[in-house]
Amino acid sequence: MKSVSYNAVTHYNLTEGAALPDWLSQQKKNQLSKDGKRRRVELLQDLEFKKGSPSCVEVTEDGVHMWIAGEYPAQVRCYDFEEVSMKFCRHVDNLVLGMASVSDDYKKIVLLEQNRWVEFHNQGGRHAKIRIPKEGRHMLYDSTSANLFFSTSSSSVYRFDCDDGSFKEPIVTDSPANNCVANCPTHPLLAIGGENGSVYCADTRDPTQIVATLDVAGSISTGYDSDVQNEVTSLVFDADGFSLLAGTSEGVIGIFDLRKRSPILTKDHNNSLPIKQMMFHSCFEARHVISADSKGVKIWDPRDGTTFTAVDTSDELHQFVVPKASKDRHSGILLAACDQPYVNSFFIPQLGPAPGWCSYLENITEELEETEIHTGQYDDYKFVTKEELEELHLTHLLKGDSDQVRPYMHGFYIDLETYRMSKSVMDPTEWRDYKKQKILEKKEAADRITIVKKKRRDVLKPVEDDRFADKMKSDKFAVDKQSEAFYKYNPHLKEENSAFKQIDGNDADDGYGSDGASSGLSDTAPSMVPKGYKKDAPSTDKPALAMYELKEGREIFETRKEEHYGRKKEKHEKLTIGERLKKQQEAAATSSSSRVTTSENGTSKQISFTYREEQPAKRKRSNSQMDDEGGKGGKGKGGKKGGKGGKGGKGGKGGKGKKGGKQGKY
Repeated sequence: MKSVSYNAVTHYNLTEGAALPDWLSQQKKNQLSKDGKRRRVELLQDLEFKKGSPSCVEVTEDGVHMWIAGEYPAQVRCYDFEEVSMKFCRHVDNLVLGMASVSDDYKKIVLLEQNRWVEFHNQGGRHAKIRIPKEGRHMLYDSTSANLFFSTSSSSVYRFDCDDGSFKEPIVTDSPANNCVANCPTHPLLAIGGENGSVYCADTRDPTQIVATLDVAGSISTGYDSDVQNEVTSLVFDADGFSLLAGTSEGVIGIFDLRKRSPILTKDHNNSLPIKQMMFHSCFEARHVISADSKGVKIWDPRDGTTFTAVDTSDELHQFVVPKASKDRHSGILLAACDQPYVNSFFIPQLGPAPGWCSYLENITEELEETEIHTGQYDDYKFVTKEELEELHLTHLLKGDSDQVRPYMHGFYIDLETYRMSKSVMDPTEWRDYKKQKILEKKEAADRITIVKKKRRDVLKPVEDDRFADKMKSDKFAVDKQSEAFYKYNPHLKEENSAFKQIDGNDADDGYGSDGASSGLSDTAPSMVPKGYKKDAPSTDKPALAMYELKEGREIFETRKEEHYGRKKEKHEKLTIGERLKKQQEAAATSSSSRVTTSENGTSKQISFTYREEQPAKRKRSNSQMDDEGGKGGKGKGGKKGGKGGKGGKGGKGGKGKKGGKQGKY
């Protein structure tokens, strides 16, 4: 895939491989051409005519299928964008000059062929075949009247009614021949481009009479030879119904308003080649005009005529098409039928997005943008001057017959790998500087990004709402500012409620006299002065030692739990007698068990509540478990009877006597 930058707009040639110089041997060319094919991006499978070239291309109205006509042998192919492959192929008797879709999908299409033949194809194959009186040049299908219009090598434009299946009265013009036909999408107006440089307009409801004539060749002033007849070779209407594009055989395009005789804008291709095709391209709010001649395609602004970008083709271009990205906007893909075995595919990201069936092109082009775009004539060779060759110390390659250096005009072509190796030896820090420059550019691009903060809507505050006034005054919703949960979300308030407070170091009683000796301590006692603390030391840049003292009413070994219970006790002492009795009654009512005591005379009763832990219930033992607990019977001592079995156990085995022991009782 080759990338080219023109007018600060980068476009990618998806089908072209590496350009090969002429001095290479045929064997080397074949080898490099195979490597170039591997670098192509194949948008659609089988998009190549091995023995010929494509002649015309057409996309259906629904944007799902594409028709391509080729030669050697003459054939038409239908491609499915969703399946990214060829749907079917059909062979025809003559070379196809033009195509027109009768339906929105691929099921009905009309082919204009050489030798005055016209074929009608449906989903099953060829449906019918007719012949027009003169050699056809262009064909147009009007869906509103179901008529086919054929511009031929005569002054007549023939009409064929697809509903009746018969020819109607032709449209006769003053031109000796007619090159193209176009219809307006908003109103029933038909425009015919004549060989004499005029445009004839007719009403499709009654096309037998010419309603208006526009002299395009006379209104467009050119600096070319006036002896050559300037013909109208291409016409297209805008969607608004007022603008008309007219391309001439001298490579000049004029934008006309149907309400005026003179052109609003004139655009020159500057190559004196006939304009073959034009179209209006719209994507979001951007609008461009795409015009093509036999050498390439130019994209420009219809308001002022400034060139947006240009795409050059290596061979003669016949026709192009731009698939749609969605129903109302075009994409940045351009498919061109040229004198090459394959259909040329171009992608221009700044023109429009990639369609859904080839959305992977966005990722590929983003990776290629990070690398430097090569704008030389050949991909595998670098053009250098003689001074640059001397700086690289490669002048010794000029003496021999090496293929690595070839003289060309005022310089030399050098093999790209040789150039890179020599450059890395002469300037090893170039790659590092290049990487630093790229990183710096990315940082600058990131700094230019501005974050727009959205304005928050007015949120209802429950504290200020009258509906929640009673709830906000309730003690249940009060915030305990002494709890651990409060300190968790407000850690800055933890120091305010600490048991210590910071004091000034000069006011603290550090236990030292004016002379620096310790008061109340002997000379042999260990020093209590903190390490690094000096009373009369001069002030330095280091921060002073912070001194703290215990707050009034606090204990030095007070834990957080004791502090909590201390505050709870203080709160309880502030309660009145009635509030204390009420809390005791509530605590007594929530106890888990009760005890009733009666006085001696039985006249009064007192109920007290205590907590009791539940004992786990004892499980009953089964008979088998009790049998297992029984002891085994002892063995006999060799007498006549064995020993008795233990309680609940089985009888022991008998000794060597005659009888065994008895079974123990259960």
